[in-house]
Amino acid sequence: YKWHFSCQFAAVHDQGAIIVTYTLVSRGWQKFLCTAAECAEDSPMSLGLQQGRKTGYVQSILRAALMSYPSYRRHGQGKSSRLRRCQLCVPGSSSKMLAKAAALRCDGVILDLEDAVAPNAKAEARGLVVDAMLSHAWQARSVSVRINDVDTEYCHDDIIDIVTGAGARLDTLVLTKAKSAVDVMFVHLLLDQLEKKLKLARPIGIECIIEDVQGMLNVEEIAGCSDRLESLVFGMGDYSASQMMNLQEIGGSGAVYPPDLWHYPRYKMIIACRANGLDPIDGPYANFRDTDTFRSECQRASVLGMAGKWAIHPDQVATANTAFSPPPALVAIARKQKAAYAQALAAGLGAINVDGVMVDAASIRLQQNLLDRADLIDL
Repeated sequence: YKWHFSCQFAAVHDQGAIIVTYTLVSRGWQKFLCTAAECAEDSPMSLGLQQGRKTGYVQSILRAALMSYPSYRRHGQGKSSRLRRCQLCVPGSSSKMLAKAAALRCDGVILDLEDAVAPNAKAEARGLVVDAMLSHAWQARSVSVRINDVDTEYCHDDIIDIVTGAGARLDTLVLTKAKSAVDVMFVHLLLDQLEKKLKLARPIGIECIIEDVQGMLNVEEIAGCSDRLESLVFGMGDYSASQMMNLQEIGGSGAVYPPDLWHYPRYKMIIACRANGLDPIDGPYANFRDTDTFRSECQRASVLGMAGKWAIHPDQVATANTAFSPPPALVAIARKQKAAYAQALAAGLGAINVDGVMVDAASIRLQQNLLDRADLIDL
Protein backbone atom coordinates (compact mmCIF):
# COMPACT_ATOMS: atom_id res chain seq x y z
CA TYR A 1 0.00 0.00 0.00
CA LYS A 2 1.76 3.08 -1.31
CA TRP A 3 -0.40 6.05 -0.40
CA HIS A 4 -3.22 7.42 1.71
CA PHE A 5 -6.19 9.28 0.34
CA SER A 6 -9.16 10.95 2.02
CA CYS A 7 -12.26 11.91 0.10
CA GLN A 8 -16.03 12.20 0.40
CA PHE A 9 -18.26 9.80 -1.50
CA ALA A 10 -21.91 10.72 -1.87
CA ALA A 11 -25.17 8.90 -2.36
CA VAL A 12 -27.58 11.68 -3.27
CA HIS A 13 -31.33 11.17 -3.35
CA ASP A 14 -34.37 13.34 -4.03
CA GLN A 15 -34.51 14.65 -0.45
CA GLY A 16 -30.85 15.66 -0.23
CA ALA A 17 -27.34 14.35 0.10
CA ILE A 18 -26.00 11.75 2.47
CA ILE A 19 -22.21 12.02 2.60
CA VAL A 20 -20.06 9.11 3.75
CA THR A 21 -16.52 10.21 4.59
CA TYR A 22 -13.96 7.56 3.75
CA THR A 23 -10.23 7.28 4.27
CA LEU A 24 -8.78 4.88 1.76
CA VAL A 25 -5.47 3.09 2.05
CA SER A 26 -5.03 1.66 -1.38
CA ARG A 27 -2.85 1.22 -4.42
CA GLY A 28 -3.53 1.27 -8.13
CA TRP A 29 -6.85 3.17 -8.12
CA GLN A 30 -5.47 6.58 -9.07
CA LYS A 31 -7.39 6.61 -12.34
CA PHE A 32 -10.69 6.28 -10.45
CA LEU A 33 -10.08 8.66 -7.54
CA CYS A 34 -10.33 12.43 -7.62
CA THR A 35 -7.64 14.82 -6.41
CA ALA A 36 -8.11 17.42 -3.69
CA ALA A 37 -8.49 20.11 -6.35
CA GLU A 38 -11.27 18.15 -8.05
CA CYS A 39 -13.18 18.12 -4.75
CA ALA A 40 -13.34 21.91 -4.53
CA GLU A 41 -16.85 23.33 -4.11
CA ASP A 42 -17.09 24.72 -7.64
CA SER A 43 -15.30 21.86 -9.37
CA PRO A 44 -16.82 19.33 -11.80
CA MET A 45 -16.32 16.68 -9.13
CA SER A 46 -18.36 18.65 -6.59
CA LEU A 47 -21.08 19.28 -9.16
CA GLY A 48 -21.05 15.57 -9.87
CA LEU A 49 -21.59 14.82 -6.19
CA GLN A 50 -24.57 17.12 -6.20
CA GLN A 51 -26.07 15.26 -9.13
CA GLY A 52 -25.56 11.99 -7.26
CA ARG A 53 -26.09 8.52 -8.64
CA LYS A 54 -27.15 9.84 -12.04
CA THR A 55 -23.52 10.84 -12.60
CA GLY A 56 -21.67 7.83 -13.96
CA TYR A 57 -18.27 9.29 -13.01
CA VAL A 58 -19.16 9.49 -9.33
CA GLN A 59 -20.76 6.07 -9.31
CA SER A 60 -17.65 4.52 -10.89
CA ILE A 61 -15.47 6.18 -8.24
CA LEU A 62 -17.59 4.84 -5.40
CA ARG A 63 -17.82 1.39 -6.94
CA ALA A 64 -14.06 1.20 -7.48
CA ALA A 65 -13.34 2.35 -3.93
CA LEU A 66 -15.76 -0.10 -2.33
CA MET A 67 -14.61 -2.99 -4.45
CA SER A 68 -11.01 -2.29 -3.44
CA TYR A 69 -11.84 -2.33 0.26
CA PRO A 70 -11.29 -5.96 1.36
CA SER A 71 -13.68 -6.16 4.32
CA TYR A 72 -16.69 -5.61 2.08
CA ARG A 73 -15.87 -8.32 -0.42
CA ARG A 74 -17.19 -11.85 -0.40
CA HIS A 75 -15.30 -14.72 -1.98
CA GLY A 76 -17.83 -17.54 -1.92
CA GLN A 77 -16.91 -18.50 1.63
CA GLY A 78 -19.30 -20.88 3.40
CA LYS A 79 -22.98 -21.39 2.85
CA SER A 80 -25.97 -19.71 4.41
CA SER A 81 -27.06 -21.36 7.64
CA ARG A 82 -30.70 -20.25 7.31
CA LEU A 83 -33.47 -22.25 5.73
CA ARG A 84 -35.39 -20.27 3.13
CA ARG A 85 -37.63 -22.87 1.52
CA CYS A 86 -40.53 -20.47 1.92
CA GLN A 87 -40.51 -16.86 3.10
CA LEU A 88 -43.96 -15.44 3.75
CA CYS A 89 -44.52 -11.74 3.05
CA VAL A 90 -46.86 -9.87 5.40
CA PRO A 91 -48.08 -6.25 5.09
CA GLY A 92 -46.47 -4.11 7.77
CA SER A 93 -49.52 -1.87 7.96
CA SER A 94 -51.87 -4.52 9.40
CA SER A 95 -51.61 -5.36 13.10
CA LYS A 96 -54.03 -8.25 12.58
CA MET A 97 -51.93 -9.85 9.83
CA LEU A 98 -48.73 -9.30 11.80
CA ALA A 99 -50.20 -11.11 14.80
CA LYS A 100 -51.31 -14.05 12.63
CA ALA A 101 -47.90 -14.24 10.96
CA ALA A 102 -46.17 -14.42 14.34
CA ALA A 103 -47.92 -17.72 15.06
CA LEU A 104 -46.96 -19.37 11.76
CA ARG A 105 -44.23 -22.00 11.73
CA CYS A 106 -42.25 -21.39 8.56
CA ASP A 107 -38.66 -20.78 7.54
CA GLY A 108 -39.01 -17.02 7.29
CA VAL A 109 -41.46 -14.16 7.67
CA ILE A 110 -40.88 -10.87 5.85
CA LEU A 111 -42.65 -7.82 7.27
CA ASP A 112 -43.25 -5.54 4.30
CA LEU A 113 -42.81 -1.76 4.42
CA GLU A 114 -42.65 -1.33 0.64
CA ASP A 115 -45.36 -2.17 -1.90
CA ALA A 116 -47.81 -3.46 0.71
CA VAL A 117 -47.85 -0.08 2.49
CA ALA A 118 -49.30 3.15 1.03
CA PRO A 119 -46.95 6.18 1.00
CA ASN A 120 -48.98 8.04 3.62
CA ALA A 121 -48.89 5.01 5.94
CA LYS A 122 -45.14 4.31 5.88
CA ALA A 123 -44.31 6.01 9.19
CA GLU A 124 -47.18 4.37 11.05
CA ALA A 125 -46.28 0.96 9.58
CA ARG A 126 -42.75 1.21 10.94
CA GLY A 127 -44.18 1.61 14.43
CA LEU A 128 -46.55 -1.32 13.95
CA VAL A 129 -43.71 -3.55 12.76
CA VAL A 130 -41.48 -2.63 15.71
CA ASP A 131 -44.32 -3.23 18.18
CA ALA A 132 -45.12 -6.59 16.56
CA MET A 133 -41.49 -7.72 16.61
CA LEU A 134 -41.18 -6.88 20.30
CA SER A 135 -44.55 -8.07 21.56
CA HIS A 136 -45.08 -11.40 19.77
CA ALA A 137 -43.35 -14.76 20.20
CA TRP A 138 -42.41 -15.37 16.57
CA GLN A 139 -42.51 -19.00 15.50
CA ALA A 140 -40.68 -18.53 12.19
CA ARG A 141 -37.01 -19.48 12.02
CA SER A 142 -36.14 -15.93 10.95
CA VAL A 143 -37.86 -12.53 10.93
CA SER A 144 -36.96 -9.95 8.28
CA VAL A 145 -38.18 -6.49 7.28
CA ARG A 146 -38.55 -5.45 3.66
CA ILE A 147 -37.49 -1.80 3.36
CA ASN A 148 -38.04 0.73 0.58
CA ASP A 149 -35.35 1.21 -2.04
CA VAL A 150 -32.52 3.71 -1.71
CA ASP A 151 -33.97 6.05 -4.34
CA THR A 152 -36.95 6.84 -2.09
CA GLU A 153 -37.26 9.19 0.87
CA TYR A 154 -38.34 6.26 3.05
CA CYS A 155 -35.27 3.98 3.04
CA HIS A 156 -33.16 5.94 5.52
CA ASP A 157 -35.95 6.13 8.12
CA ASP A 158 -36.93 2.50 7.52
CA ILE A 159 -33.48 1.31 8.53
CA ILE A 160 -32.98 3.65 11.47
CA ASP A 161 -36.46 3.19 12.98
CA ILE A 162 -36.57 -0.60 12.62
CA VAL A 163 -33.02 -1.27 13.83
CA THR A 164 -33.26 1.25 16.69
CA GLY A 165 -36.63 -0.07 17.78
CA ALA A 166 -36.18 -3.82 17.34
CA GLY A 167 -32.66 -4.52 16.08
CA ALA A 168 -32.08 -7.31 18.59
CA ARG A 169 -35.07 -9.20 17.15
CA LEU A 170 -34.19 -8.59 13.50
CA ASP A 171 -32.46 -11.23 11.38
CA THR A 172 -32.19 -9.44 8.02
CA LEU A 173 -33.21 -6.35 6.13
CA VAL A 174 -34.58 -6.99 2.63
CA LEU A 175 -33.54 -4.21 0.24
CA THR A 176 -35.90 -3.68 -2.66
CA LYS A 177 -34.86 -2.75 -6.20
CA ALA A 178 -31.13 -3.23 -5.71
CA LYS A 179 -29.54 -1.83 -8.87
CA SER A 180 -25.85 -1.80 -7.99
CA ALA A 181 -23.31 -2.46 -5.26
CA VAL A 182 -23.61 1.18 -4.25
CA ASP A 183 -27.21 0.59 -3.14
CA VAL A 184 -26.20 -2.37 -0.98
CA MET A 185 -23.28 -0.52 0.59
CA PHE A 186 -25.58 2.32 1.67
CA VAL A 187 -27.49 -0.20 3.79
CA HIS A 188 -24.29 -1.97 4.88
CA LEU A 189 -22.60 1.18 6.18
CA LEU A 190 -25.71 2.46 7.94
CA LEU A 191 -26.05 -0.90 9.70
CA ASP A 192 -22.38 -0.67 10.72
CA GLN A 193 -23.07 2.66 12.40
CA LEU A 194 -26.32 1.60 14.06
CA GLU A 195 -24.92 -1.66 15.42
CA LYS A 196 -22.04 0.22 17.03
CA LYS A 197 -24.31 2.91 18.43
CA LEU A 198 -26.87 0.44 19.82
CA LYS A 199 -24.23 -2.11 20.86
CA LEU A 200 -26.09 -4.93 19.15
CA ALA A 201 -24.50 -8.29 19.86
CA ARG A 202 -25.70 -10.00 16.67
CA PRO A 203 -25.01 -8.64 13.15
CA ILE A 204 -28.00 -7.98 10.89
CA GLY A 205 -27.90 -9.56 7.45
CA ILE A 206 -29.00 -8.12 4.11
CA GLU A 207 -31.12 -9.72 1.41
CA CYS A 208 -31.55 -7.95 -1.92
CA ILE A 209 -34.35 -8.13 -4.46
CA ILE A 210 -33.23 -8.08 -8.09
CA GLU A 211 -36.31 -6.68 -9.78
CA ASP A 212 -35.31 -4.58 -12.76
CA VAL A 213 -33.08 -4.91 -15.80
CA GLN A 214 -30.35 -2.70 -14.35
CA GLY A 215 -30.11 -4.85 -11.24
CA MET A 216 -29.97 -8.00 -13.36
CA LEU A 217 -27.16 -6.54 -15.47
CA ASN A 218 -25.20 -5.81 -12.27
CA VAL A 219 -26.14 -8.96 -10.38
CA GLU A 220 -22.57 -10.34 -10.24
CA GLU A 221 -21.30 -7.08 -8.76
CA ILE A 222 -24.17 -6.96 -6.26
CA ALA A 223 -23.68 -10.58 -5.16
CA GLY A 224 -20.02 -10.01 -4.28
CA CYS A 225 -20.10 -6.59 -2.64
CA SER A 226 -20.91 -7.18 1.05
CA ASP A 227 -20.23 -9.79 3.68
CA ARG A 228 -23.65 -8.98 5.16
CA LEU A 229 -25.41 -10.33 2.09
CA GLU A 230 -27.20 -13.63 2.63
CA SER A 231 -29.51 -13.98 -0.36
CA LEU A 232 -30.75 -12.46 -3.60
CA VAL A 233 -34.41 -12.66 -4.54
CA PHE A 234 -35.74 -12.60 -8.10
CA GLY A 235 -38.63 -10.10 -8.04
CA MET A 236 -40.65 -11.04 -11.11
CA GLY A 237 -43.35 -8.38 -10.83
CA ASP A 238 -41.28 -5.21 -11.11
CA TYR A 239 -38.75 -7.03 -13.29
CA SER A 240 -41.37 -7.89 -15.91
CA ALA A 241 -42.49 -4.25 -15.95
CA SER A 242 -38.89 -3.09 -16.29
CA GLN A 243 -38.37 -5.38 -19.28
CA MET A 244 -41.78 -4.35 -20.71
CA MET A 245 -43.01 -7.94 -20.75
CA ASN A 246 -46.61 -8.58 -21.78
CA LEU A 247 -47.96 -10.47 -18.76
CA GLN A 248 -51.26 -10.43 -16.91
CA GLU A 249 -50.15 -11.79 -13.51
CA ILE A 250 -47.04 -11.68 -11.35
CA GLY A 251 -44.89 -14.80 -11.39
CA GLY A 252 -46.72 -16.70 -14.15
CA SER A 253 -44.96 -18.07 -17.20
CA GLY A 254 -47.38 -16.80 -19.82
CA ALA A 255 -49.63 -19.11 -21.82
CA VAL A 256 -48.33 -17.90 -25.20
CA TYR A 257 -44.68 -18.65 -24.39
CA PRO A 258 -44.27 -22.43 -24.01
CA PRO A 259 -40.71 -22.50 -22.55
CA ASP A 260 -39.91 -21.26 -19.04
CA LEU A 261 -40.30 -17.49 -19.36
CA TRP A 262 -38.01 -16.87 -16.37
CA HIS A 263 -35.24 -19.31 -17.27
CA TYR A 264 -32.57 -16.78 -18.22
CA PRO A 265 -32.93 -14.30 -15.31
CA ARG A 266 -33.29 -17.14 -12.82
CA TYR A 267 -30.20 -18.89 -14.20
CA LYS A 268 -28.14 -15.70 -14.25
CA MET A 269 -29.01 -14.77 -10.67
CA ILE A 270 -28.49 -18.30 -9.34
CA ILE A 271 -24.96 -18.45 -10.78
CA ALA A 272 -24.08 -15.10 -9.16
CA CYS A 273 -25.44 -16.29 -5.83
CA ARG A 274 -23.77 -19.69 -5.79
CA ALA A 275 -20.42 -18.18 -6.80
CA ASN A 276 -20.60 -15.91 -3.74
CA GLY A 277 -22.08 -18.25 -1.14
CA LEU A 278 -25.57 -16.67 -1.20
CA ASP A 279 -29.02 -18.24 -1.26
CA PRO A 280 -30.88 -17.61 -4.54
CA ILE A 281 -34.61 -17.20 -3.83
CA ASP A 282 -37.48 -17.19 -6.33
CA GLY A 283 -40.05 -14.42 -6.16
CA PRO A 284 -43.79 -14.73 -5.47
CA TYR A 285 -46.65 -16.01 -7.58
CA ALA A 286 -49.61 -13.66 -7.21
CA ASN A 287 -52.51 -16.04 -7.88
CA PHE A 288 -52.40 -17.82 -4.51
CA ARG A 289 -55.49 -19.91 -5.34
CA ASP A 290 -53.72 -21.55 -8.31
CA THR A 291 -51.80 -24.19 -6.36
CA ASP A 292 -50.85 -26.23 -9.44
CA THR A 293 -49.05 -23.37 -11.18
CA PHE A 294 -47.39 -22.32 -7.93
CA ARG A 295 -46.12 -25.88 -7.44
CA SER A 296 -44.83 -25.97 -11.02
CA GLU A 297 -42.95 -22.68 -10.57
CA CYS A 298 -41.43 -23.99 -7.33
CA GLN A 299 -40.25 -27.16 -9.06
CA ARG A 300 -38.73 -25.25 -11.98
CA ALA A 301 -36.87 -22.93 -9.64
CA SER A 302 -35.67 -25.81 -7.47
CA VAL A 303 -34.25 -27.76 -10.42
CA LEU A 304 -32.17 -24.73 -11.44
CA GLY A 305 -30.72 -24.35 -7.94
CA MET A 306 -33.00 -21.90 -6.13
CA ALA A 307 -33.05 -22.40 -2.35
CA GLY A 308 -36.67 -21.36 -1.87
CA LYS A 309 -39.57 -19.17 -2.92
CA TRP A 310 -41.51 -16.24 -1.54
CA ALA A 311 -45.17 -16.67 -0.61
CA ILE A 312 -47.90 -14.07 -0.27
CA HIS A 313 -50.46 -16.31 1.44
CA PRO A 314 -50.13 -18.92 4.21
CA ASP A 315 -51.73 -21.54 1.94
CA GLN A 316 -48.60 -21.44 -0.27
CA VAL A 317 -46.15 -22.30 2.52
CA ALA A 318 -46.63 -26.08 2.61
CA THR A 319 -46.34 -26.38 -1.20
CA ALA A 320 -43.07 -24.45 -1.26
CA ASN A 321 -41.64 -26.36 1.70
CA THR A 322 -42.29 -29.66 -0.09
CA ALA A 323 -40.80 -28.47 -3.38
CA PHE A 324 -37.58 -27.24 -1.76
CA SER A 325 -37.11 -30.17 0.64
CA PRO A 326 -35.27 -33.33 -0.47
CA PRO A 327 -37.54 -36.40 -0.37
CA PRO A 328 -36.53 -38.80 2.44
CA ALA A 329 -35.98 -41.61 -0.09
CA LEU A 330 -33.40 -39.53 -1.97
CA VAL A 331 -31.70 -38.57 1.29
CA ALA A 332 -31.33 -42.26 2.15
CA ILE A 333 -29.83 -43.00 -1.29
CA ALA A 334 -27.40 -40.07 -0.95
CA ARG A 335 -26.22 -41.26 2.45
CA LYS A 336 -25.75 -44.80 1.16
CA GLN A 337 -23.72 -43.58 -1.83
CA LYS A 338 -21.58 -41.32 0.35
CA ALA A 339 -20.80 -44.11 2.79
CA ALA A 340 -19.96 -46.54 -0.03
CA TYR A 341 -17.74 -43.97 -1.74
CA ALA A 342 -15.85 -43.29 1.49
CA GLN A 343 -15.10 -47.02 1.76
CA ALA A 344 -14.03 -47.10 -1.91
CA LEU A 345 -11.62 -44.22 -1.42
CA ALA A 346 -10.05 -46.02 1.54
CA ALA A 347 -9.55 -49.01 -0.76
CA GLY A 348 -7.92 -46.86 -3.44
CA LEU A 349 -10.90 -46.76 -5.82
CA GLY A 350 -12.04 -43.61 -7.63
CA ALA A 351 -15.39 -44.69 -9.05
CA ILE A 352 -17.76 -47.44 -7.92
CA ASN A 353 -21.13 -49.02 -8.69
CA VAL A 354 -23.87 -48.51 -6.08
CA ASP A 355 -27.14 -50.24 -6.97
CA GLY A 356 -26.44 -49.90 -10.68
CA VAL A 357 -25.42 -46.22 -10.50
CA MET A 358 -21.88 -44.96 -11.07
CA VAL A 359 -20.66 -42.98 -8.06
CA ASP A 360 -17.56 -40.80 -8.26
CA ALA A 361 -16.27 -37.53 -6.83
CA ALA A 362 -18.55 -35.38 -8.99
CA SER A 363 -21.70 -37.29 -8.05
CA ILE A 364 -20.78 -37.14 -4.36
CA ARG A 365 -20.41 -33.36 -4.57
CA LEU A 366 -23.92 -33.21 -6.03
CA GLN A 367 -25.28 -35.50 -3.34
CA GLN A 368 -23.53 -33.50 -0.62
CA ASN A 369 -25.66 -30.46 -1.55
CA LEU A 370 -28.76 -32.57 -0.94
CA LEU A 371 -27.37 -33.87 2.37
CA ASP A 372 -26.48 -30.38 3.57
CA ARG A 373 -30.06 -29.27 2.99
CA ALA A 374 -31.38 -32.38 4.70
CA ASP A 375 -29.24 -31.59 7.74
CA LEU A 376 -30.64 -28.05 7.90
CA ILE A 377 -34.17 -29.48 7.85
CA ASP A 378 -33.22 -32.21 10.35
CA LEU A 379 -34.23 -35.01 7.99
